[in-house]
Amino acid sequence: MEIASVKTFTKVLAGITAVFLLFGAYIIFGPRLIVTDVRQSVVSATERQEAFSAIVAGVGRGDFGGNQFKPIESTRLTDYEFTTVTVAVQNKSVLRAEWAQVGISPVADDIVLVTGEPTDIPPFGTGELTVSILSHAGAATDRPLWVDYYLFGHKGNAAR
Repeated sequence: MEIASVKTFTKVLAGITAVFLLFGAYIIFGPRLIVTDVRQSVVSATERQEAFSAIVAGVGRGDFGGNQFKPIESTRLTDYEFTTVTVAVQNKSVLRAEWAQVGISPVADDIVLVTGEPTDIPPFGTGELTVSILSHAGAATDRPLWVDYYLFGHKGNAAR
């Protein structure tokens, strides 16, 4: 092989390596998932009797699939309300944000948290994530929340 062609090959290989390093840096340090909007709706448990009954039954059997913060003290529907939080997110990355899910810190009157299904957000796309909280009627509605997700195998977090 001629010296000039070895130099050219080395330069091309160095260029390709630089491109991969820049792409890797972009993946690790680049744009992430951002929260663009948060909406909450509060309804009495009387309006969601079926969901309330399923939660009470699941907690009673010990196989409730959500997070339980407190015991359910009464089965009167008027004592409880559901707060549904919908979080709009935008993916600012060239990669799919995988397994995006809302997390919420409970307040004093929260009883159970029913998380929505994890969602994948396409590159440069948007999506909505939901979570519902069963709490005592009249509970505070402002709760700290965040969105956990994975981007190219790295766990990320978008806080409100």
